[in-house]
Formats: sequence, C-alpha cells, structure tokens
Amino acid sequence: MFRFRYFLALVLAGLISCQQDDPELETLQVPTNLQVQVDVAPDQSGNITVTPTADNALYFHIVFLPGQNPEVITPGQSAAFRFTQSGQYTATVTVVAFSSGGLSSSTTVGVELDV
Repeated sequence: MFRFRYFLALVLAGLISCQQDDPELETLQVPTNLQVQVDVAPDQSGNITVTPTADNALYFHIVFLPGQNPEVITPGQSAAFRFTQSGQYTATVTVVAFSSGGLSSSTTVGVELDV
C-alpha cells in the first residue's frame, strides 16, 4: 500500500508540475536597405555582374529578362548574365530580397549597355 501511495504521489506531482510551454514565435522582418551593385564589362560583350545586399535577407532572386526564371543567390554571392541584343540601350534588372517567413522587398535598376 505504501508503494501505491508513493507511486500515486509521484504521478500527481508530475502532472501538477508539468505545464505546457507557450511556443515562442520568431519575429518576422522584411528585408531592408536593399542595394544593388551592377558591374558592366567594358569590352562591349554585354556581360554584367549583379551583387545585391540587404539587411535581414536570406536569399535573392535576380530577374535579368521579363518572363525568365530568376537566378537565386545567397548574401555575399553575385550573379552574372550576358545581354546579347546589339546596340545601345537600357536593360532592366529586378532584384527581390527574401527573409524568413517569405517576406520580400524588391527594386529594379536600369543598366546602360553598349553591345
């Protein structure tokens, strides 16, 4: 009988002392301070290199041509592309920065080309 009471006391103490922890959710933050550095090759080849930076960004999508699949890179990486249309023109490049939770911010830059 003593063992049963001891066991029952332990079980009750365990049930009473156990309380469910409230989950802590991570604060979601939109990427801020999105900046894009574009380097154009001086040899009229149409080659460019895009290096984006942003606070709170986990990865970037870079769209060089409308309707084309984006180049996906992480912070610290660069993406290269070659524009093949001949002539002098302004090409647009769109960069989208993504943070945790899928939040995003974007910018579009014009790139002066002479191909």
